Amino acid sequence: MYKVSRAFLPMLKCSKGALVNNLSLMALAPLPLTPSYAISKAAALSMTQSLRALLANEEVKVHGVFLGPVDTDMTRGFEIPKASPQLQDISGVITQMILRQSETKKHA
Repeated sequence: MYKVSRAFLPMLKCSKGALVNNLSLMALAPLPLTPSYAISKAAALSMTQSLRALLANEEVKVHGVFLGPVDTDMTRGFEIPKASPQLQDISGVITQMILRQSETKKHA
């Protein structure tokens, strides 16, 4: 996530574009059985917030889309409501909507 964000920073700054990170609710509400996963998700949230502040003066928008529990091998044993893996496709749609909105504002 960090390397990809850094690689695109020059283009984002020139275009005054938007960076959209898919985040996990585990960053905010970790389960005690998966501490290393929760820690990595909290780091992704922290990086998103830091980049938002860092790039604000460059007119680059930074967004975080929080995904809830998805039915995967890792979550299969937990008795919690879960979305199907196809929900991740929806996050792509949300990302496209945010990028289009950013593009529309840029040309207005």
